[in-house]
Amino acid sequence: MKTGWSSAITGTINATDKKNERLMPRIAWVSPVLLATGVALWLGYAFQGSYVDADGGLREPFYLLALGWFFVIASGAVLALVVGGVMFKRIRR
Repeated sequence: MKTGWSSAITGTINATDKKNERLMPRIAWVSPVLLATGVALWLGYAFQGSYVDADGGLREPFYLLALGWFFVIASGAVLALVVGGVMFKRIRR
């Protein structure tokens, strides 16, 4: 597996190339963590509940919904980048 311009010149795989190959699986673990965080925020919203205070105002933690969507969408973006990077590497070889 020759990757990078340095290996094309020297014909060897250096430490930087090996580090880049190991980086993708490490980045891939970010996606499930972001997804779990988003789901936990949605569960927090569901279990916290809402109520109407004495003045007639609705008290509900809407910010948990927005943050949950942010983390879920970020998870999908990271996953798409990882899959795209892996596919690009395989096509390039």
